Amino acid sequence: MRVLMVTPFPRDPNQIVGGVAGVAAYLSRQLKDQQGIDLEILSPQNVKCVSHDLDFDGIRVKYLGTTGGFVARKWFVRRLANTIADYTNNCNCDLVHIQGATEWTRFISKPYVFTVHGIPERDFLYRSFPSLRRMLFPFVRARQQRFRRRIPHAISISPYVQENLDGSLRGQVWDIENPVRDDFFDIQSDPVPGQLLYGGVISERKNIVNLIRAIAISRNDFPDLRMKIAGFPVSQKYYDTCLRLLADLGLEDTIEFLGNLNVEQMQQQLAQASALVLCSWQETAPVIIEEAMACGVPVVASDRCGMPYMIEDGKTGALVEPGDPRSIADGINRVLQEGVAEAMSKRSREVAERRFRASTVAMQTAQVYRQILEKHNM
Repeated sequence: MRVLMVTPFPRDPNQIVGGVAGVAAYLSRQLKDQQGIDLEILSPQNVKCVSHDLDFDGIRVKYLGTTGGFVARKWFVRRLANTIADYTNNCNCDLVHIQGATEWTRFISKPYVFTVHGIPERDFLYRSFPSLRRMLFPFVRARQQRFRRRIPHAISISPYVQENLDGSLRGQVWDIENPVRDDFFDIQSDPVPGQLLYGGVISERKNIVNLIRAIAISRNDFPDLRMKIAGFPVSQKYYDTCLRLLADLGLEDTIEFLGNLNVEQMQQQLAQASALVLCSWQETAPVIIEEAMACGVPVVASDRCGMPYMIEDGKTGALVEPGDPRSIADGINRVLQEGVAEAMSKRSREVAERRFRASTVAMQTAQVYRQILEKHNM
């Protein structure tokens, strides 16, 4: 079976820390070891670049040069969809697996499956141009719904996806969660008491401002509390707001911004963390939560979107109200209580082993491929 995966894909495997590109890399490593699967990657890039090929652990990856710039990418999205279709329809593959934008499926004639990694119209509400978000939201949603209705086969990474797509996903759907790299399961947790970790981009959607306010509250009960924030700023304006709040609350010595980390650095931070804190307004199934659980790190997460499907409140972490810094602080205090973290750590590893092992996810995905081709060849 020859499979072409169309997906964002990392140029440097050591820089994978999450997102669709990270998921694709984790999954592809295991898929190539599945019997009977010959895998190739086609990766449209989000920056202006020249098309080129790369060998990624024995997998051929073709990086497709695209037009740079936000506005240009939006204007030429149809051209990109045509370029992807020209490659996929003419390549020597039996099936196409798309992990990316729904628009990429528009002109593909071969059998394909699309992994729904999120709900773009919901994410749109937390992007730039605040005054236009609500006004443009109905148009963005209608466009996404139109593309989703055409998808014959889909993989859903969380029950949250299907519950919030307004019935627009009408084809056959399989529930398969995101994979975690195997070496995260090998990390020996040695937490520094009171040391917290955040992993992800720095943006309004990630709710860093309320996280900072919550740390100021929790520090009253845990004076030695420390917070490390790993990730790069999507918005310089929002990042500056966070820095000002840090200074206003006198937390410069309590909260440290680490910038973007590679995989090894993130694993080191997870090994030392007493808890991961992710209190986003909107998430589907964050890989960083899965990675933390694989390492045995309890998670404090928002009680909304896909996160309640990942965290068992009181067993693998704490679910909190992201709009209330006091609720976030209470969740942090709960997981830091003596004797609680040890039980949560053990339970987190057990759950992650059962649900997020990349080999398990690859086996489930390969079975979907076979079912689609069997149906197509009938």
